[in-house]
Amino acid sequence: MFRQQADFVLCDTPFVAAIAGRGGGKTEGGAIKLWLFMVKHPGCMGFVTAPDLNMLNTATLVTVRKVFPKGMYDFAEGDKVLTLKNGSKAIFRSTAEPNSFRGPNMDFAWMDEAAISTIASKPDFQKETFEVIQGTMRTNPDSQIWLTTTPKGRNWVYKDFVKSEDPEYAWFKWTSRDNPFIQQTAIDRWARSWGGDFASQEIDAEFVEMGQNPYFDIQSVIRLKEDATDPEDTRRGSVKIWRKPVVGRQYIAGGDLAWGETGAFSCLTVWDRQTFEQVAEVHGRLPADEMAQETFDLCTEYNQAYLVIENNSEGVNIVNKLARRPVDGGLGYGRRMFYHDWESPKPSRPGWFTSESNRPVMLGELEEAVRTGSIRPKCLDVTDEMMTFVRNERGKPVPMDNSYSDHVMSAALAWQGRHHYKVANSGNRKPIYENYGW
Repeated sequence: MFRQQADFVLCDTPFVAAIAGRGGGKTEGGAIKLWLFMVKHPGCMGFVTAPDLNMLNTATLVTVRKVFPKGMYDFAEGDKVLTLKNGSKAIFRSTAEPNSFRGPNMDFAWMDEAAISTIASKPDFQKETFEVIQGTMRTNPDSQIWLTTTPKGRNWVYKDFVKSEDPEYAWFKWTSRDNPFIQQTAIDRWARSWGGDFASQEIDAEFVEMGQNPYFDIQSVIRLKEDATDPEDTRRGSVKIWRKPVVGRQYIAGGDLAWGETGAFSCLTVWDRQTFEQVAEVHGRLPADEMAQETFDLCTEYNQAYLVIENNSEGVNIVNKLARRPVDGGLGYGRRMFYHDWESPKPSRPGWFTSESNRPVMLGELEEAVRTGSIRPKCLDVTDEMMTFVRNERGKPVPMDNSYSDHVMSAALAWQGRHHYKVANSGNRKPIYENYGW
């Protein structure tokens, strides 16, 4: 243990909170405290909680198993009950149903990620669970409830612990950088990507009120971010490869296009249709003809990937270059593209036309895919952009100031390709793209 973590672990006040930055070792500290309490009090029983079952299984429980000595406990997977050899028991539960904690006498409770709300309409929903659990601490004079969390605005943890003058409430705060076992280069990358209030909250563990609400569920994005990696291959500075194409696999590509040398970036991301894991991308401020060629080459390489590419503003030139036949100066990729009027007997408008009506739909479906873990980005820029994608004062999803959304929109376009891939490739009809001579 390092000093800040040890101060929290050894604190014996009835209510104590560890408030730390991302990767600061707070959950590990909570697990060490759990081990010490259960060993010190043979036959004791208590709760271990997280905001939902996914966090409970993939973060809290994983850390407990890492900390607890092997062979010193049994774990009943079905009941989610951990039992030490001395008879002490820890019952693992989600806080989604506060009333489920009523009833038995308990000796301890550990609430992991206590400041996080997974219910948008109830930002302080875990406080009810905290209060219910308090009522179960009825017989043991050494009973204790401890919290481990990253701040999430000035919510109930801030009010009940940080601002409390009650001597029975203690709290310890440290930053991500205070953990000597975390890579400082990773924290530097977070600081560059997040900036401002979000970096203060996630790295420095400050209780800040965000001026704008994150559009994507931050915890879900962080879980996806942990799976992101550097590419296996980079070509010409703009093409990145995470997984090479596999014979027989099907791929979908989404393209968000910009106009070139300055301003926004053009971005094309390629995804495995079955797993929706990102396999490749093109990203940069490329001239229209170069972006069209890179898109053609990459999509062709990935087994003629089905292409959903935006046909707005300057992107029209890239779309037309891709769709036209080679004899007309194009690249001849028309048969493998989404067409705006794809339901027409003779589709003639290649590309996706983003509008005020379909933009909320495509982003809403992407948000659900992120929250459910159905999409698996490999590029860190994808998850970093999701971190800085917010609802503005009018509720419209937009990137924060000085941030970009080209990866977000590219992923949203590719995710929409799932709806049309089967139609485009079913063989039930043979569309005639008359403007392009097909």
